[in-house]
Amino acid sequence: MRYNQFGVSLFLSLLITFSAFAAPDQYEADDRPELAKVISTDGVAQERNFHSNQDDDWLKFDAVAGEGYIIAGTWESSFAEVRLYLYKAGRTNSAIASAGGGNLIDWTCTKSGTYFVKVWEDDRREAPYQIWVQSDSSNA
Repeated sequence: MRYNQFGVSLFLSLLITFSAFAAPDQYEADDRPELAKVISTDGVAQERNFHSNQDDDWLKFDAVAGEGYIIAGTWESSFAEVRLYLYKAGRTNSAIASAGGGNLIDWTCTKSGTYFVKVWEDDRREAPYQIWVQSDSSNA
């Protein structure tokens, strides 16, 4: 906007910004493996969201050798391009299973220990979601 009075010209600019992202979910901060929050293996879902365009979520659970696990999620946005990756503790640079573009990992544990799940939204937009881990033994 230009303002001119008494031969003096001023240029005023107004910048309005706002965020379209939701508030962080109750599991934040969990954007790195060392900040991963525990998820049970009983199939009970956690309600989560991507609250910024830099948000990656990490979860962890203990698995038993020979046991089967389903890691699954549902996304509230049909536009969400959510990815799931499974990692062994200490090896978070190389996924042992993934559901890139899908919403389910069906996996059998070969070595007991702690495992990590990375969840991220490919287009970096807000995407509320639910995620759960279900072990074979929790069905018995």
